[in-house]
Amino acid sequence: MVLGCRRAGNDVRIEVWDIGKGIPHDRHEEIFQEFYQLDNPERAAFDLSHCLVLVIDDEAAVQEGMATLLRMWKCDVLTAGSCAEMKSKLVELQRLPDLIVSDFRLCGAENGIQVVEMLRSEFNLDIPALLVTGDTAPDRLRDAEASGLPILHKPLNPARLRILIANLLREYTRAA
Repeated sequence: MVLGCRRAGNDVRIEVWDIGKGIPHDRHEEIFQEFYQLDNPERAAFDLSHCLVLVIDDEAAVQEGMATLLRMWKCDVLTAGSCAEMKSKLVELQRLPDLIVSDFRLCGAENGIQVVEMLRSEFNLDIPALLVTGDTAPDRLRDAEASGLPILHKPLNPARLRILIANLLREYTRAA
């Protein structure tokens, strides 16, 4: 493959040349979707469309940022700052969640491990879940790791988050 740039007046033209079979004209737009690869079912992105993802974080800006990212992947998102707030929102929604994403450290004594356990207990389901943390304290990180939940460290890498979510949902669907 050869990647090149050419000047065209005030514009720059980026060209990619390779000896592959090419991209059918009717599929050109698809290749610009994140994590998309034509004709490779092993690496094609797991469809997150309409998966209900619960985001629990005590910072409104983090909730909003995570919700925006997940909605770009066509997820349905419900955000809350605590377990109690999430439970009350879920009562109104009357839908089972597909995934829980919780910050490890929340307000007061509440933490993400407890939130995941309470929500799983509420639905009597082993809902896939992951923890997000910016914490660097060794004792807290040990607690998070001991929970058995996957952990992503802030700042989040969207590609790693997407892959982890897809893997968790893929494993859960296989087990169900």
